[in-house]
Amino acid sequence: MKVSVYWSWDMPEKLEGIAVVIDVYAASSNIAAFLTRSVAKLYVASDATILDLKKQYPLGVAIGESRTLPKDTFICNNWPGNVSEVDVSGKTVLYMSNNGTRAIAEAMDKGAQTVIAAGFVNIAATVDWILGQKPSTVTLIESGEISFTDPKVMEDIVCAQALKELMEGKKPDMTAGIRDAKAYMKTVYKGTRDDPRNINLTMVPNTLPVVPLCRQLSPGIIEVTNATRE
Repeated sequence: MKVSVYWSWDMPEKLEGIAVVIDVYAASSNIAAFLTRSVAKLYVASDATILDLKKQYPLGVAIGESRTLPKDTFICNNWPGNVSEVDVSGKTVLYMSNNGTRAIAEAMDKGAQTVIAAGFVNIAATVDWILGQKPSTVTLIESGEISFTDPKVMEDIVCAQALKELMEGKKPDMTAGIRDAKAYMKTVYKGTRDDPRNINLTMVPNTLPVVPLCRQLSPGIIEVTNATRE
């Protein structure tokens, strides 16, 4: 099995096999959490499709962020602590972010046969599921934070390295990496985003035993389900 790692802006023009999108803070973690909270449906949207989805699902819960749309497009922003307080049980969730969901859509556009989302919260479940698929090619895509001057965020680097080593049969010690990534996050995510709730909900390994599997229903509209139940 060949395992490659790319930043989302550097991924190859053509992807094969399984693509794993890593946006630890926060799309991957939020998406995994939704799947454990009894949502009726979970859709990943884009700037071009979120408004149409809101019309299609008037009772849907729109959560996330956009660099172009008004903040009132969403009932809640992308911060994990705030997302955790929204009642989504039995509801259709319409979700988007500036980094992770964008990378998911781009991986699909580049031809990946299977696209999943991963973070620390579901790292063991992700590795177990991928190894069970016996793929010849796995591409780990670090989403990064495109709004930063240096978009190569440490939490995605540490998570991708741990995933790669685990898939290669190694036993990485994630403790030091997570400790350093937390310290880094506290310096770069200013204001409310560095609330300890946000970091704790994304940086504790193996709290969510799910594997978010992404399927494109139409351009810009992606449904997410739990691969471990299929």
